[in-house]
Amino acid sequence: MWSLARPRGALLLRPLPRAARGWDREQRRNRVKSKWATTRSKVPNTQAALQLMDATYGLQLGHMWESVRLALLCERKYGALVNAWADSDGTGGELRRLGAVDLVRDVVTRSLAGRDAGEARRVSEPTAERPLDERGRESRGGDGAPCPSDPPDHEGGELGKSLMLESSVLSTLRLSPNIRCFTFPRGDISRFPQPWPAGALRLLSHYLLDAASLLPVLALDVQLGHRVLDLCAAPGGKTLALLQTACCDQLTSNDVSASRTGRLQRVLRTYVPRDAEEAGVPAGGVSVRTRDGIFWLKSAEERGVYDRVLVDAPCTNDRHSLHEEENNIFSRSRMKERQQLPALQTQLLLAGLLACRPGGVVVYSTCSLSQLQNSCVVEAALSLATTNHNVDAQACDLSGMRALFSHAFTFQEEEDRFGETVIPHVAANFGPIYVSKIVRLS
Repeated sequence: MWSLARPRGALLLRPLPRAARGWDREQRRNRVKSKWATTRSKVPNTQAALQLMDATYGLQLGHMWESVRLALLCERKYGALVNAWADSDGTGGELRRLGAVDLVRDVVTRSLAGRDAGEARRVSEPTAERPLDERGRESRGGDGAPCPSDPPDHEGGELGKSLMLESSVLSTLRLSPNIRCFTFPRGDISRFPQPWPAGALRLLSHYLLDAASLLPVLALDVQLGHRVLDLCAAPGGKTLALLQTACCDQLTSNDVSASRTGRLQRVLRTYVPRDAEEAGVPAGGVSVRTRDGIFWLKSAEERGVYDRVLVDAPCTNDRHSLHEEENNIFSRSRMKERQQLPALQTQLLLAGLLACRPGGVVVYSTCSLSQLQNSCVVEAALSLATTNHNVDAQACDLSGMRALFSHAFTFQEEEDRFGETVIPHVAANFGPIYVSKIVRLS
């Protein structure tokens, strides 16, 4: 290389070494001006989710939003769904020793105690319809038969059998005693241990899930011999709960992608016996499919063949969106997908209604507080079912379910004529879970 002769006092200009020149070019090539980075998110996805929720749920929930917001940002509570094929009694005993309570059986116990107390009050307090006889006892028919006002006896009166609650003609809630899910009481933030291999088959002892996510399964009211479709089944918690009822004659579990159905199959392998002759496994087996749920909207072969259909629709998943940056639907790249969610959910619910037989039940659920994804979707799907497919369906009154589980979950105060919403609360940090039960009439 060259050097420049310089007068006294002048600067000497020398070229940089070759390695230094390459380093300088590398630095300039990878330098990005902020004004060029149009795809770079200026706000974290979780923060963007919180800002949008503040704007929408603040108006929707009013004074309750501050409490719900705090609970959403805190660690969630879990329930432990006991696996009936893995020494359920031993698992239940171990969970009780930790201070947990059996959610469903606790509800049955409370309801029976309330009913017995009500009967005791009726016996002790005469009424105009049941006057006292000459001996001071309530008069009955001449043959000693109960008066018409006496509550009829039914099999659900004993602990361990189904509890039936009728709040209207279309709302009959029967709680399957085979589903055993343990939760810690309100205010108790203890954690459940991880599942362990148990029983002769060495299947996992319990499945950790949001206990409120069992409400859609309980509302579905699966009975012996039913054909059941779980339209959006992954990751598999609700499919496992459906199997625990021991009532499905055939269970079809579907999801849209192979990766999601792969997760579902891993759950089935670790919790459910492979032998279809094992007690409680559906006689027709568990059929896992990888299809877009809208397939049932277009398929004529499987139209009106299922007794029960569960549509646990994809949604904004509020709690996940506030805690996870990865796969966050509030990212800028998924804005269009998020905006199209209500339309997709409506199509999925409509597909579920068409797949259900007349007289059957469809349950729609999400894990979002958004009215656009909840009641608005149900209303739109019912309207489309009537106008486009001549299918008459009606949403049921779930106030009975709300009354039964109000001690364990916090429900939204505002009335929703299509369903019920479990909202997070710091003392009982479950949800959000929206549940709508629909009966197909024709």
